[in-house]
Parts: sequence; C-alpha cells; structure tokens
Amino acid sequence: MTKKLDYETELLVIVGDGGRHIGAKEALDRVFGYSIMNDVTARDRQVTLRPDGSSVYNLGPGKNFDTCAPIGPWIVTPDEVTDPQYLGLKTYVNGELRQSNTTNKMIWTCAQLIEFFSTFVTLKPGVVISTGTPGGTAWGTDTELGGKKPMRKDVATPSGYLKPGDEVVCEIEYIGRLRNRVAAAR
Repeated sequence: MTKKLDYETELLVIVGDGGRHIGAKEALDRVFGYSIMNDVTARDRQVTLRPDGSSVYNLGPGKNFDTCAPIGPWIVTPDEVTDPQYLGLKTYVNGELRQSNTTNKMIWTCAQLIEFFSTFVTLKPGVVISTGTPGGTAWGTDTELGGKKPMRKDVATPSGYLKPGDEVVCEIEYIGRLRNRVAAAR
C-alpha cells in the first residue's frame, strides 16, 4: 500500500461535557481526559507534488486504512495532567529515539481545537480530538516530499520510514506509552 509509512505521536483530547460554540477559555473544563494516538500515515498517498514544486495534501488516502490510528494505552483524567500544552512527547522505533518534542510546539492548543470544532458541530461526550504532532516525523526529512535536511538541532533526527517488524513506541509525559508493531499486508 505504501513505501513511506510514517508515525505521528499525538495527544488525544476526549470530550466529557459536550456542547456547541465552546469558547477557548472554558474548553479545557469540558475535557474528560487525554490519551495517545499513533497517527500512522502513508506519506506517498498523502502528499502530491505539483510541477511547480508546491504540494497538495490528501488526508483521506494517507490516513484512512486498516490499523492507521491505534489509541491508548488508557485515558488519563485532567487532574493528572498539569497542562496539556507542556507535555514531553517522544517516539521510539526499535528503541531508537526518532521524535523528541513537546505539545507546546503544536500548531493549535487543545483549547483552540475544542473551540474550533464546536463552532460547526456539537461535541458529544466521548468525542475524540486528535491534536496533530509537533516536528520530528520521517516526512520532515524526506526531500522527495518537500522535507528538509538537516533537521533542527533541538529535536531528534528521524532516520527513515517504518518497515514491517518495526516496533513503534509513542510516549507522552503523564499519560504513558503506546506500543505498536508494524505488520506487512497479508
């Protein structure tokens, strides 16, 4: 299906008290808990380069396939997380540190995401919001798909895409570790 299978350790927000038009200031009061997702992505299905060098991002084909979004290992309640925007985030592949960053470097905060999604859909209790990942994925260094080398010095440097047999460990401070093994298609 893909030759460029990538990992993305992402913080998940689980809605507790739903609603519509939730302001950012009250958004975190609506959170039931937090967990981890490995947003497994087929980059060669997600990114298409145009002749002029610009990119088109096709989220559907790149992120919608069997086993693409493992979640866990459990849900941590808000009282166990000091601040969701200051959590250490790491990804290991076969024990090698590939991503080392913090949720502080996410593009949007958890509160902003809740506010945004609640403007056009009623958030129900149990809704899961994936927050995206800060830098450190293999895609960031893939020059064929618009990545750059070398990576910034303040994050771990990824060393390629995932292969069958690889063990991926997604870790977020105060939440735990989610372990997955990459399997070849049958």
